[in-house]
Amino acid sequence: MNYKHERVSVLKLACNLGDIILICGYLPFYDTRNLQIQKTIYQDTMSYIENVMDDHVGSKFILLLDMNCNMYQSNHPYSLLIHDTMAKFSLVSAFDL
Repeated sequence: MNYKHERVSVLKLACNLGDIILICGYLPFYDTRNLQIQKTIYQDTMSYIENVMDDHVGSKFILLLDMNCNMYQSNHPYSLLIHDTMAKFSLVSAFDL
């Protein structure tokens, strides 16, 4: 695996039950003065994470993300991006377990 991104690290754990892809990421903080720039960086970072996951269909995933948003607050500008990715890959939050 050769993934390079300034905000994301990817590690493949080879297990006898199948591969686990560990994705660690730091997403942009919420800055109302530069919201459009921050949202673009957020979208780019989430797209990169989705591309990694698309490259490993059949693997299991663990995402450790500093999301810098309240994903339970539907009017937060970043929460929809998180929910879209979670729905696309059938992810659950550790907060919901």
